[in-house]
Amino acid sequence: MTPGAARADVRGRQAAWLIIVGPYAVAVTIAFTALSGERAAWPWALAVLLAVLGGAAGLAPLASLVSVQPLDETGSPTPACSLKVHIALVAVALTALAPVLVLVGAKLWHQGWLSWAAVPARLASGARLTACLGRRAVTRLERQQVRILKVLADAAR
Repeated sequence: MTPGAARADVRGRQAAWLIIVGPYAVAVTIAFTALSGERAAWPWALAVLLAVLGGAAGLAPLASLVSVQPLDETGSPTPACSLKVHIALVAVALTALAPVLVLVGAKLWHQGWLSWAAVPARLASGARLTACLGRRAVTRLERQQVRILKVLADAAR
């Protein structure tokens, strides 16, 4: 409700998501890729990780604004919230489609350098997804904040 705070709110949500989820995702990806012993898996793991982290950081605040789901009278999530989570999981997985296509192309054409080129490209793509989807979330929040507050207030009654 603070004028001009939409951008800070969305960027804060993105940063919080990356701070909470990012270290675990990176640690698990590195640990399991190292334990696998498959050297060829490194570009796959890193490229997909970077794309998914960036895509999810962009989608998290946007999803909360596209489909506002207040809690039920007991304070629990509604069944619609579960559906929203499942749709978000599919959307986040789709953010990895581009690096997977590049990596498959590298494998088909036997171009090892191309698979490693997917890593910095996905870092840039993940950052772009975070920024673009974040801007979309800021715009939506600025336009819909009164309606969102009304939905949440009506649910609290």
